[in-house]
Amino acid sequence: MSSLQKACHFLCLVFFFLNFPTTLSSSCSHDESSALIHFKSSFSIMKTNEFSGYNCDDVGINSYPRTDSWEEGMDCCSWDGVTCDNIKGQVIGLDLSCSLLYGSIHSNSSLFHLPHLQKLNLAFNDFNASKMPSKFGEFESLVHLNLSGSNFAGHVPSQVSHLSKLVSLDLSGNYQQTFDKYSLKRLVHNLTVVRQLFLGVNMSSVNPNVFMNLSSSLRSLSLYDCDLRGKFPESIFHLPNLKTLHLGYKKNISLSFPQFNRSIHLELLDLSATSFSKGLPDSIGNLLFLKELYLSSANLMGSIPRSLGNLSSLRSLSLYDCDLRGKFPESIFHLPNLKMLYLGYNENLSLSFPQFNRSIHLELLDLSAMSFSTESVDWIGKLQSLKYLDLSATSFSKGLPDSIGNLDSLKELHLPSANLMGSIPRSLGNLSSLRSLDLKYCGLQGKFPENIFHMPSLKMLYLRSNVNLSLPKSNRSSHLELLDLSVMPLSKELIDSISNLAYLERLDVSFAISSVGGFLDSIGNLISLKCLAAYGAQISGAIPSSLIKNLSKLEFLDLGINQLEGPIPSSISQLLNLLSIYPQIT
Repeated sequence: MSSLQKACHFLCLVFFFLNFPTTLSSSCSHDESSALIHFKSSFSIMKTNEFSGYNCDDVGINSYPRTDSWEEGMDCCSWDGVTCDNIKGQVIGLDLSCSLLYGSIHSNSSLFHLPHLQKLNLAFNDFNASKMPSKFGEFESLVHLNLSGSNFAGHVPSQVSHLSKLVSLDLSGNYQQTFDKYSLKRLVHNLTVVRQLFLGVNMSSVNPNVFMNLSSSLRSLSLYDCDLRGKFPESIFHLPNLKTLHLGYKKNISLSFPQFNRSIHLELLDLSATSFSKGLPDSIGNLLFLKELYLSSANLMGSIPRSLGNLSSLRSLSLYDCDLRGKFPESIFHLPNLKMLYLGYNENLSLSFPQFNRSIHLELLDLSAMSFSTESVDWIGKLQSLKYLDLSATSFSKGLPDSIGNLDSLKELHLPSANLMGSIPRSLGNLSSLRSLDLKYCGLQGKFPENIFHMPSLKMLYLRSNVNLSLPKSNRSSHLELLDLSVMPLSKELIDSISNLAYLERLDVSFAISSVGGFLDSIGNLISLKCLAAYGAQISGAIPSSLIKNLSKLEFLDLGINQLEGPIPSSISQLLNLLSIYPQIT
């Protein structure tokens, strides 16, 4: 064969493999397709807002029924959430996380007719407090298993310890589940290649020493809120590949720290609501790889070591509600990568803000329930990167200063129960990026600055219980989507003003102080409204048919404890999205 013929032969082979890849793949078998269809039929589908478990949006997953795409007669390898082996067509992956499934998985479930599964994710569904079947231990090829937040109950079956190939196991958020000490000991012993282990289930009968034998391959360990009791082994901190450690919410565990050295590569450490025998050691400043440190509600013995100022990689530091005392180390403000700092509810902590410089790039600052001078808040007003500021329940000696209006990047400002000396500055209206403003229980008086209603990005405004506040008239330029006016006076002018809020989706006027009529007629103009809470709002008369006719998007309606008369309009049956209604008819 000549060199030219060889070249042509090679090019033909390349063309064949590039253009006919389907010749190397297979459809899934009839048995596995049938097993999946039967598995689908064993559950009902919840409505999105009926799910009482985790909010999937909080973990960045969109909730929808993935099994809707499963139809008999179609190749199951093309179904949403199903992954097949390209050569044999075997189902090797099933991801039904956040699929709104409701029901129980029984030992005879067709799920267990998928013997080749390597990845199984059923997280954030509702399995109705049913027991986890022991047959989960028969998935011999399983590498990844995620059953988090799915409302399992009872004992975790000992057979789970048979899954020796697991690289990741997540049972977190199933707080009605329990691990007995023998099953957990076998699991820890057999998981020789595990990298991620999340076990947020009840372990009150387990000795923490069982975790001394964890695999050196482990990178992430979460024992969050699992009611462990006794002394926690220090050796965990020295696992050579450990990057993430969640030990939060363990009031019944005794935790003492080792001498940290620079060979420890921890990047995230969560010890929230945990008791320490001696407080944080100075050696914590040696954790130079640490990016996130969460110590909220932990018993820190009143102080934190100055060595925290050495953590140059730190991005997030939470010291919320730690009963800290004395002077806060200024060096922490100058950490070059620090973006989030939670210091709220440390009323006895002395804060001395350093001289401002442009190396401070805080994006989130929580100083709730603390006292400040006007000069301190002026310092905050220079934090141009700040996006979230919480000053709830704080006291200001001279009220909120104008400098707060300089925070051009601010998206959320929380001031509920803050002592604002009766007013807020007009400069708040300069916050063009602000999306949420919370002024509940602030004792505001006089006229509310009109320019705040017209801020271009403002979506949420909370004004609850500012009974002496006079609100200006709004217009249709406002983009408010949520408005809380509960326990507020409702004048005719304000009611007319509310009716102009064309984008409003949620309105709360519960226990409003109203002496005028026409409220429900005006609300009928809010065609975007999804939620109306008017409990105890002194509303009288009949429910107008226009209210039902125009509010086609309404999902929640609370008119309880009012002086309503007459029947509920029959047209209410046309509100297809309505889930809850609470009228009281007299």
